[in-house]
Amino acid sequence: DGKSIYDQSRQALRKQMGIVLQDPYLFSGTIASNVSLGNEDIKRETIETSLKQVGAAELLKHLPEGFDEPVVEKGSTLSSGERQLISFARALAYD
Repeated sequence: DGKSIYDQSRQALRKQMGIVLQDPYLFSGTIASNVSLGNEDIKRETIETSLKQVGAAELLKHLPEGFDEPVVEKGSTLSSGERQLISFARALAYD
């Protein structure tokens, strides 16, 4: 945005970044709870929009419970690509 990163504090700069790991970690819960990480400030609409924006609509169509599909710890029932989509959606939801 035309601003030098050197004019910002490290904390301010870090608040503007999101990290999506090659092999993301998913927690026990649902797809929706893995996107929001239980943060009640992230509304259901934001979760759904984030998942759709990263192209997870196809994934959700094949899951019986969609956004509320249970996820076992580490997401072992999902492919690595599906886990990454959820992680991308998490980064978007946290803006």
